Amino acid sequence: MKEVITHMPLSPRINPELGYYGIHTQAHIISNLTEKPYLLTGNELGSKKGGKIEGMEGVLDDLRRLDICVSKIWKDGDASNISFIQDLISTGVNNGLISMEMRETFLCPCGKTEFPNLPENLSGKQEKTTYEIKDGIVICKVCGGQAILQRSVSLIMKLPDEADFPFIKIYPPFAQSEIREHLNFFAGKDYILSRSSPREVAVSIGEERFWVDSDFYWIPFICHLQQEMKIKVEVLLTGHKTLKQVALSLLMAKRLGAVLPEIVIATPYININFGERPRLKTEEFLSKNGSGVTRLFLGQTLGADRKLICLQSSEAYLIARALENLPSAELERPTGEKPPLENFLHRGNSCRIRGISKKLRRRGYEQLENIERWLLWAILHSNS
Repeated sequence: MKEVITHMPLSPRINPELGYYGIHTQAHIISNLTEKPYLLTGNELGSKKGGKIEGMEGVLDDLRRLDICVSKIWKDGDASNISFIQDLISTGVNNGLISMEMRETFLCPCGKTEFPNLPENLSGKQEKTTYEIKDGIVICKVCGGQAILQRSVSLIMKLPDEADFPFIKIYPPFAQSEIREHLNFFAGKDYILSRSSPREVAVSIGEERFWVDSDFYWIPFICHLQQEMKIKVEVLLTGHKTLKQVALSLLMAKRLGAVLPEIVIATPYININFGERPRLKTEEFLSKNGSGVTRLFLGQTLGADRKLICLQSSEAYLIARALENLPSAELERPTGEKPPLENFLHRGNSCRIRGISKKLRRRGYEQLENIERWLLWAILHSNS
């Protein structure tokens, strides 16, 4: 079975900020260090802006400019995945994994807000994505209408107990505690797969027709990759804002019998300080600095132990000066022993990369430590 490095399915963006590609850069680096291919995953269904469904083409174009090689692309809208989801639900109902039960749900006029009538969904402790509660009334943030309580037949899957969950290495420490909290919250609970209002995918069970929850198009992606494509996720990356979804995907994979990732890594949000200069978008930054400089610049996020890190755009100039002093245009693979991946996932790589840049500017490639040479190679090496 082919082992890959990938991330939670990302929603494509039109002309994204440079920080969007921090997670792709980390995947590229880890792919080189582990010698396992980088699989790109995308969440296209249900991701709409201005009425247009965004695609992965723009992301792929930027990755080519970054010289980041993608071995394969998985999208939740692929025909094979939709067929997998439909078959999974149909088979699950037949074998008892999924049940059809009468449940109470809140539903707004536009259908964007729909959730089970449970105490945790009505508490004000956490900000809700699509709705807010005012004076005990649920108001949809999308249409402004009131969500009304209704009873309907829903498709239900019971999630496994957290106590049965295997050990997974999670980096950094804050992500480990947060993911465990989410695992404890979801463990043993009922997960509702269906929605009352129309969605992109539907499934028929007997004479009943159910609209499938948009999140369920991609939540079982680990299982789909393994069962249908013979691909095992070895390292799973995610943004720090999607740790809840990571826990849900891991529990779903466990319920469906998939082998879970060995390592989960939460990547930080990147705030780039451009000073008084104009703020550059990805394409502009690449045109000005080049792919190697940009990857080394974004590579400072590897091993970050905070949810937000700040980078100075002026560092790109120093990195460019440093790369001018490499011994050859194409950096060769280091001859020393390669350190374990875990050595690159702890705090300190931002300082390490700045140290590499400083040594190179002084024409000191030979002075680089073994781990610095491997990190530099993993960032700059490209199979594209």
